[in-house]
Amino acid sequence: MDKVLRETHDRIAMVFQQLASNRDALGHSVYFCEHGLSTNEIDHLKRHLREALAAHPIADFLWAGSYLTLIVCATEVGYRYKGNGTDFWPVLGDATTPLR
Repeated sequence: MDKVLRETHDRIAMVFQQLASNRDALGHSVYFCEHGLSTNEIDHLKRHLREALAAHPIADFLWAGSYLTLIVCATEVGYRYKGNGTDFWPVLGDATTPLR
């Protein structure tokens, strides 16, 4: 599980670095939604995040090397978030809470 998160983090970081390199001269930004993961990969990532969050509190050293996985998950949840009278954090919690 930890290895998958670190490898996914590194893959996302490479995508962001490449995008930033291509856009730097133009002064354009890179957005977290440009992570390059497919829908299936996102679903797979969420399963690993659930397991990791159940085993490792957010203050754990694991997250220092795989924080991009959390940010990408939150970004993807944000796209489904309806807003307008609802709270984002419970929606994110549902996406990352371990399944029972």
